[in-house]
Amino acid sequence: EPGELAAIHDEPLPDGQRDTALTVHAEAIRATLRAEHGTKSDDVVETVFRALFVNDGAGHVVRNPTAMAKLEAIAGPDRDLVRPVVDGYARDPNTLLMVGPKDKAGDEIVDISHEALLRNWRRMTEDEGGGSKGWIQQESDDALAWRTLAHTAETEGALLDAATLIRKRPLYAKFAAAPERVRRYLLRGKKRDSVEEETEWEAVAQLIRRSEQAVVDQEAAVA
Repeated sequence: EPGELAAIHDEPLPDGQRDTALTVHAEAIRATLRAEHGTKSDDVVETVFRALFVNDGAGHVVRNPTAMAKLEAIAGPDRDLVRPVVDGYARDPNTLLMVGPKDKAGDEIVDISHEALLRNWRRMTEDEGGGSKGWIQQESDDALAWRTLAHTAETEGALLDAATLIRKRPLYAKFAAAPERVRRYLLRGKKRDSVEEETEWEAVAQLIRRSEQAVVDQEAAVA
């Protein structure tokens, strides 16, 4: 039961260990998936769990039940690993995820079993080095980065300077590899079947292309 999950996993481990029992449990599943499916599964674990929470607009991070097909679309080229990751966290006795009844489209809905996971799995709030850039903060940072690009792209003929372009390239490449992950960041989404059909997506893509060409032209002029 969800209440039992919270009671069990909110308790810290003995001997002053920093991790909660929930963190140890979640990380053990992650390690098993890595052993079975390779290091790519780590990326898919992150992709799946980041899709399963959302900021409610009042500063609270809450569960975001999501269709299996949407999770696969968000994973992009790694879509075949979504089902093993979900099954790994959902099957007994793990039960950190729930696979619920099908939606109107006949697709299974995946949900976090208890919001205690958002509070107590260390990976949600801390990065590998123990800093504050956990998945929740990274999700906020990615949303802000996309929306900054989208705002800039609204200005006709706008360009990113070379330094900004260098900073944005890795993030844009990640978005371009799996455009569906951008859907939840869109400022003015039209609910197109494909994110790449969204006007906002195309505007940002044009901004990046213009900026890349401007850098090439500047370098050619200096040479």
